[in-house]
Amino acid sequence: MEGAAVVDADGTDVTRDDVRHLTVQFSVFSHLFVEAQLRKVINAADPTLREEWKWDIPIWSSSGNVCAIGAFKDHIKINFFKGASLADPHHLFNGGLEAKASRSIDLSQSDTVDEAALKELIRAAVARNKSKG
Repeated sequence: MEGAAVVDADGTDVTRDDVRHLTVQFSVFSHLFVEAQLRKVINAADPTLREEWKWDIPIWSSSGNVCAIGAFKDHIKINFFKGASLADPHHLFNGGLEAKASRSIDLSQSDTVDEAALKELIRAAVARNKSKG
């Protein structure tokens, strides 16, 4: 309702800046929650995966880099370092489709992930690294 006053529980006026701040906080919380869920799925995909931190982001490796997660303002990106060489039967890749080596899965807040298909893709990336090892 335009022009309507909004107040919090103690009667203090809520400003647009307050709303923007809460929106940013929610976005950060949402990203952290989604990232934590993705980390669980990735870690469960293959027992040889090793999670480490490089470039201030989580990276998973097994006989070479497999994938990484990056959080951006409006999406989370799962980057597969050698994604261009992987079959993607479930059509998860939706970013970097023209890149020479990598591919990514870009997820907005409303997106869901097919966990089984993601694990399958991760296992394929691990197998690819081991075969090239």
